[in-house]
Amino acid sequence: MTRARLLGAILALSVAGPACGIGPLAEENLPDPSRREARTASYQVCRTAAEEYGLERMAEYLDARSARPRAIARAFVREAIRATDGWQDHRDAGRRGCLAGLDAADP
Repeated sequence: MTRARLLGAILALSVAGPACGIGPLAEENLPDPSRREARTASYQVCRTAAEEYGLERMAEYLDARSARPRAIARAFVREAIRATDGWQDHRDAGRRGCLAGLDAADP
């Protein structure tokens, strides 16, 4: 999986709208995500990526400081916010969702 594909997966699940795959996405093209949606999308993306690629590869593709879950979750949120508009307010919910997804992943 390339970095672009991982970010594509992040965007596809994060914005859940027809504007996916175009970046940077304009805020008017995005649904207004709720805190709950940000957490749920982050959980799903991080769990799936951890199960399919492992923490080491996720850390590498996200340029995380380490392969520890907290570092990966911070890097995930940083990339999701960088690639989209409108999710800055949900940074904490996205981080918590990603951490929960990483914890729930079957190694």
